Amino acid sequence: LSTDSSELDDIVLPFRPNPRSKAQQALKKGLGPLADTIEAQEVEEGSLEELAEKYVGTSSTLKTIDDVLAGVKDILAERFAYDESVRSMVREFGYDEGFFEVIPRNKKDRQFTAYRGKMISPEDLSPEETLHLLHAEDKKQIRLKHGVQLFMITEFLREHFIYNPDSIGFDIICQAIDDCWTRLLQPVVERYVKSRLKERAEAWAVNQISKALDTEADEQGKSGPILAVGLTGKHDLTIVTISDEGHMLGATRERIKRPDQIPFSNRIRQFYTRHRPMSVLIIENEFADVAEAVTKKSIDEGANGPAIIRQKSDEQKSDLPASEWMKEKYADLDDAMKKAYAAGLLYLRPLSIIPLVGTRFFRIHSLQKYVTEEALAKLIVRKITEQALHKGIPALEIGNSVLREFPGVTEEIIGEIRREAGREPFTVKADLRRVKGIGEVVFANISGYVVLPAAPSILDRITVHPDHFEWVTAMAEELNISVETLVQDPDQLHGVSSDDPSRKIYIEKKLINQLRAGQPKLAQPTAQQQRRLRLHEIEEGSIQSGRVTNITPFGVFVDINAVCDGLVHISQLADGYVESPEQVVSVGDKVDVRVIKVDAKKRRISLSMKNLGPRGKRISPTKAQLSTLADHFKER
Repeated sequence: LSTDSSELDDIVLPFRPNPRSKAQQALKKGLGPLADTIEAQEVEEGSLEELAEKYVGTSSTLKTIDDVLAGVKDILAERFAYDESVRSMVREFGYDEGFFEVIPRNKKDRQFTAYRGKMISPEDLSPEETLHLLHAEDKKQIRLKHGVQLFMITEFLREHFIYNPDSIGFDIICQAIDDCWTRLLQPVVERYVKSRLKERAEAWAVNQISKALDTEADEQGKSGPILAVGLTGKHDLTIVTISDEGHMLGATRERIKRPDQIPFSNRIRQFYTRHRPMSVLIIENEFADVAEAVTKKSIDEGANGPAIIRQKSDEQKSDLPASEWMKEKYADLDDAMKKAYAAGLLYLRPLSIIPLVGTRFFRIHSLQKYVTEEALAKLIVRKITEQALHKGIPALEIGNSVLREFPGVTEEIIGEIRREAGREPFTVKADLRRVKGIGEVVFANISGYVVLPAAPSILDRITVHPDHFEWVTAMAEELNISVETLVQDPDQLHGVSSDDPSRKIYIEKKLINQLRAGQPKLAQPTAQQQRRLRLHEIEEGSIQSGRVTNITPFGVFVDINAVCDGLVHISQLADGYVESPEQVVSVGDKVDVRVIKVDAKKRRISLSMKNLGPRGKRISPTKAQLSTLADHFKER
């Protein structure tokens, strides 16, 4: 079964011939039997003219033998061109052995001088070069002509179609082959080669844009709100505040008096105080200098104030203020406010809004002109989705997230999640199972992406799937570290031994990134951190993450979020000999400890730092040891 468009065309082409083609017209004149005889290549005696003479006069247009032979040649050329295997072979031949010639429409156009007089192999064209040339051809700047060495292709076709060179039709078959290539096959091959190169180049361009969007998506939401300020005429001040996600936070106008004296703007000050923008964008026009001076005077925070940015000249020409999206969504804004808001959007380039507005209004990447607007919009939506899923979706926000598009996630289930969370907050991802309507399939589909910010376990706060909790915990134990430490340094998973190649791939491609994305969640307070663990809740033998609170000559105390601190005796601080605890830790250090014993009656927790982590704790020498070593070398 074929899904390739070229192969499908090859299959159906013989069944849908062009009724106005030369070959079909010749067949209507009754020249089919003569073409069959010549194509069979069985007649070796006599002459072709004798066979053709019988058809002279059978049609008003068949007045001479040459007329008959011309019609036969047209029939043979079309038959050869319709041969499915030949079409497939010549396409590949044209790609592998063909070349391009760049013919400028304007001979004085210097941007194509480097290609003049050259035959360029398709494989020698870089993806960017390919896109540039195809784009130039679309704009009628050049003719990108594909060709092959004629003797090579004709020999290739003759070898396929001629098996009796002694037949009386040999010459006309050769003529039909030449005509078949130049008139029928060559345009097909040129379209195929260009289409294949374009597909490859566009895939490269999409990949380049995708990489750039990955970086941009990571930075989205970090710039903070901006204030767009513009002066229309000498007295009309326009002020618009925009969130870093592109949403309008406020818009107003203010009429200023005596702009030559740089007045103070109460509205600018109010908007700045209310929204605390990190940047101020000055709309570029003949009054931009005055607008900037008024803004600086009104904010008056010196070096601690927001960055003042001038609108780029190319963004002034944008059609965004007049876009259908702007007209529909912000019809109540006047033209000056629309221009200020549009300037802010062009500066921020918020990915969540760009597909709604239209990618053509934004400068996203230097290669975007080579990618269709629809393809670029889909790519941006995919990046937004990936970013949201990468960070995780809080359970109560499922209804406003991409998870609502997942199979099986209905409005009823979303409502049940809200109601169930209102009755009893979710503390572990498995709590989603108690929601009415969530079966095993829906749970398996969404639970990895759902995060519970206040959950006691770090694994419930990040995007690791519940099916992998036991596996992740086991790997942490194999590495002799806590799960929290594994999240803090997921690269330690490279040291995990596994005979299962699929698990190795999953660790490298997915799990490490999931753990790394969860690092910000380590600093978030949880319900368990607000409530100290009771002694009976601490499991002996478990590895806990804690912080050093005190150092004594006999050991160190560590806070593991229990009702009392645990003690790591000096003999349990490291695998080697320790003279002083300061050699190993300092107050405030975050450490992994193993719970050796919990004595509820004496309210004691005995801890150990031995055999934890992939490498033993490095022991720093004490001052006394350094002095002894120095004295030793002095006496030598």
